[in-house]
Amino acid sequence: MQSYSQAKLWVLLAAAIATTSALADDPVSRAQVRAETAAAVAAGDIPRGEGTPGYPRAATVESTRARADVRAETTAAVREGLIARGEQQQPEAQVFVAAKSRAEVKAETLAAMRMGLIPRGEAPARDATVAELEQIRLAGERARNASTAVAAR
Repeated sequence: MQSYSQAKLWVLLAAAIATTSALADDPVSRAQVRAETAAAVAAGDIPRGEGTPGYPRAATVESTRARADVRAETTAAVREGLIARGEQQQPEAQVFVAAKSRAEVKAETLAAMRMGLIPRGEAPARDATVAELEQIRLAGERARNASTAVAAR
């Protein structure tokens, strides 16, 4: 196969050299070039389509099994659970579990705002004292122990 490709390459190279030398001696019109190219393609000197040296045809591989047999085996494997299909292929989504309920966070945030620990605008944040931190913690506990619907979440 390789020697055939090399022989084709040499033929094309010789044709290119002959064309170049002919153009150097005598200018040719586009119509003449088209006509000569069409004649060479018709004669089989220049291959067309996928048969060109730049695009060799892929070798065909003969299957050892029928398509129906493969489908039947695949369907049987799916039924037996050997092959996962559909949603089973996707990993289970991890569910985020919050450490605190919304009510606790809201109560702690409101307590911190009342004490002036959350700055407004460009004001710098100040550090909370131990007593203020304890008040914030107690506000969260009260919200956790409350019997509201939001606190139950």
